[in-house]
Amino acid sequence: MSVPLRGRIIVTMAKSPLSPDLKGAFLMIAGTGVLSLNDGIAKWLTEAYPVGQIMAIRGTFVIAMILVWAVAFRRTSLLRVRDWRNQSYRAVLMMLSTIAFITGLSLLPLATAISITFAGPLITTALAIPLLGEMVGWRRWSAILIGFVGVLIMLRPSGNSAIEYAALLPIAAAMVGAFRDIVTRKM
Repeated sequence: MSVPLRGRIIVTMAKSPLSPDLKGAFLMIAGTGVLSLNDGIAKWLTEAYPVGQIMAIRGTFVIAMILVWAVAFRRTSLLRVRDWRNQSYRAVLMMLSTIAFITGLSLLPLATAISITFAGPLITTALAIPLLGEMVGWRRWSAILIGFVGVLIMLRPSGNSAIEYAALLPIAAAMVGAFRDIVTRKM
């Protein structure tokens, strides 16, 4: 199938031999790899740059990629903001979550910070009940409980030492990110 792009340029898209499920799995693996690379670069940059500069660099790079994609595929209409109030809430929550996460990266090992933020989906699920009115059965509650136990294990609390205070930053990032996801779902 051929798709005209930007006047005379024609992009030919071959029919993929992969099933949609397999293609989805590969895209998830690629996405996870890109996110891991992004977090690794952010951790590396925290050794030489302040958090605000790292956020500005990341934000500028992401906006540039989105704009190039939207213009190249003539999808600029997707960039129109329809709900300024919730979009503003979401932007502030995203900024706060990013500040907490990158600051946590500067103080903790990369694997620890990322592992702790895995609590985010658990918090989102728990918040979906009172904030979105969604039903969560006992199986999901069991998974949430097991997930929180896993996060506690990663924090490594012991009788002779307290939880490392820097670990509170990725937890804060996960909590604020959960609220961001709730606002996104409402939109």
